[in-house]
Amino acid sequence: MNLQEILEAVVELSWDEIEALQERIDQRRKHQTSNADEELRRQIDEILKDAEPPELVPGTMNMEKLLQGIDAMREGLTQEELDEIVQAMNEK
Repeated sequence: MNLQEILEAVVELSWDEIEALQERIDQRRKHQTSNADEELRRQIDEILKDAEPPELVPGTMNMEKLLQGIDAMREGLTQEELDEIVQAMNEK
């Protein structure tokens, strides 16, 4: 069955069947994203495995530059998008 046949078949589905299909799509997307995240973590770990940790010297952080960077990251995001980011960060 090709994509066009699937799209045409969707018209024939009941709303319950469409919801079940949506759940299946969401599960696949979540699984695919999860696998991509795991692969990315593996690549990062591989790159960093021989890296020396940096020496952190107390009192050397430029807070003004840090706050400017944070503001730059927030620029253009709506409050809803910021809330979603915070929620996602708190989930893990």
